[in-house]
Amino acid sequence: VKMLLDLSRLVHSLSISWNVPHATNPDVNYFLNAEDVDWARVILEMFSRKINKLKIETLAYPGYLSRQNADSLGQKVPLLDKKIWFETTSSAHLDGISYKNNEHSIQVSGHVMSIKHSTR
Repeated sequence: VKMLLDLSRLVHSLSISWNVPHATNPDVNYFLNAEDVDWARVILEMFSRKINKLKIETLAYPGYLSRQNADSLGQKVPLLDKKIWFETTSSAHLDGISYKNNEHSIQVSGHVMSIKHSTR
């Protein structure tokens, strides 16, 4: 987590592809060798720094982002004073969601959640 927060101070965009299999269920909160992390809080903290574009792909563990985390991101990311582009793999079971909030489009289709400012 510290590495991600440190990186988000240095770069405007970051793409993470993490598909390392582990001996647990793919729906558990497991990402970057860490379990039970509040990833919504981490992602929001990353966006509060320099970063404004983030892609997280974790096909092995799409459950790293809970439904509550996904809902929280959909509500809070658009309220940051930035033009955000965010896309992640998620099995938060929110398929078919599509709405706008503060010039950001929030969509969930299949196992992909995206939050994108209208200019991006």
